[in-house]
Amino acid sequence: MVNSPNPPSSDVALTGVAPLSGTDVWAVGSYIAAAGGTDGSASSRTLAMHWNGASWTITPTVNPATSGNQLKKVIALASNNVWSLGGDGQSYTLRWDGANWLHIPLPPINNNGSSNVATFLEDIAATSGSDIWLVGAMDNLNGGTQTLTLHWNGAQWMQIPNPNIGTRTGGIYSQGLESVVALTPNNVWAVGHYRVGNTPHTLILHWDGTAWTIVPSPDGPTGDGWLHSIAAANPNDIWAVGEYDKVDLTSDAKALALHWDGVAWTASVPPNPSPFGVNPLHSVVARGPNDFYAAGSWQKGVDGSNTFTVHWDGATWTQVPSDNPAGDGTGENPLLDLGRDAAGGLWAVGKKQSTATGPSLTLVERATFAPTALAMSNVVSRKTHGATGTFDIDLPTAGAPGIESRLPINGEHVLVYTFTTDVASVDNATISAGTANVASRALGPNPNQYTVHLTGIPDVQHVVVQLDGVRNPAGEALSGVSAQLDVVVGDVNASRAVNSSDIAISKAAAGAAVTAANFRADVTANGSINSTDVAVVKARSGGGL
Repeated sequence: MVNSPNPPSSDVALTGVAPLSGTDVWAVGSYIAAAGGTDGSASSRTLAMHWNGASWTITPTVNPATSGNQLKKVIALASNNVWSLGGDGQSYTLRWDGANWLHIPLPPINNNGSSNVATFLEDIAATSGSDIWLVGAMDNLNGGTQTLTLHWNGAQWMQIPNPNIGTRTGGIYSQGLESVVALTPNNVWAVGHYRVGNTPHTLILHWDGTAWTIVPSPDGPTGDGWLHSIAAANPNDIWAVGEYDKVDLTSDAKALALHWDGVAWTASVPPNPSPFGVNPLHSVVARGPNDFYAAGSWQKGVDGSNTFTVHWDGATWTQVPSDNPAGDGTGENPLLDLGRDAAGGLWAVGKKQSTATGPSLTLVERATFAPTALAMSNVVSRKTHGATGTFDIDLPTAGAPGIESRLPINGEHVLVYTFTTDVASVDNATISAGTANVASRALGPNPNQYTVHLTGIPDVQHVVVQLDGVRNPAGEALSGVSAQLDVVVGDVNASRAVNSSDIAISKAAAGAAVTAANFRADVTANGSINSTDVAVVKARSGGGL
């Protein structure tokens, strides 16, 4: 447990944490201000605090809403670029510019022609400063809520259409999103729940760069489920956590965890130490492949709950120790959010209460582990298709190489390497097989990524690009990290040859919007599938590896 300050209040909680490093951590939440103001009542206020490696300091924040001010989650892209979201009914975003928290207004939210409806945004995620997602819920105008997603493009927030489960058919029918994780600009996941009557069910949405779609997901063993958090180690190793067996919509229930292996979501049940069967999970974080931690609370008595943390090692969920405040054990002590710093250390925040009648205060815990081992997670060939968006082709590190069917953009093919830890430096990038030139290379776009721009690759070519001296902030190094890229322009179906099937596929896709399902047919990568793409495929017919 790490000492943390509190504003003058008997009701304080931290609900979001974002570590950049062990000496640069942000936490956000809310507190109830003393009675006063024009109506003489107490009211909720935003709360933000910063860790500098030695102590926490509360920083002044703004309170944009007329009521219900609170900060829910926070992300840190850089020391001078930190985002938080808050509000309850009147959602908003704040941005830390290195000196102050600034209010960044959201646009009026539209629902079926009704503008400026009530909003309940819950989480925020980003791949860069110009690719940020907000998820939550909005008033469905029928006594419930619908899912809501917004996107920041570097200049403004925009409401993005997204699907919902069915329509309201009677009674209360609500749904909402509570957590989001962004792996790449065209690979974003969001989780939450939908409700039929008083029974909640898991809800999972996926963004492919063009549209949100609902992905089938299982419930818990009792046929219900509610997801609160999602984290990813790589595109094929994603966990979402929450609870199931809820006796009503407000009571906590049993821990539930769902895993995505690249094909389907499957459910598992973490250990439950509670004699009352109550141990909800509120947050999950990835330290690397098969290395996830989740946190929440478990009920220990008629009154009182303890912090609860579990670890996934690739085979089982195991409970791990976590601190609780001194007291008689009747207080509520949940962990509400987890974050991982650059060295692999974990930070957890929530609230602590020594006794059932005592004040609720900020709770911060830190776990220092051996740094996550530096390894390469995946490599993609990335192109931006005009205004349509960015689409990646996976380049497997084992087995048959990925096939790049698209022409270079401005003479370049772009490879993005992703690692299990942040990358501090790379000594060199060289071509170890095939014909190509390394035009440029740089850290980013995310802290755990490295980008290489290639030129001079002839068509029908097998290229191997090797990185030497990849180092993380802890000084751990890798050498000889390789990516295989096979360029076969016009190979729309990735069969390693261009033939009549590719021509037929490109003709059938002509005129359609570019999506994750057909972007390979946009061989010119200009955001439009048309006769030019068909002509390119025809001209390459007969080629292949």
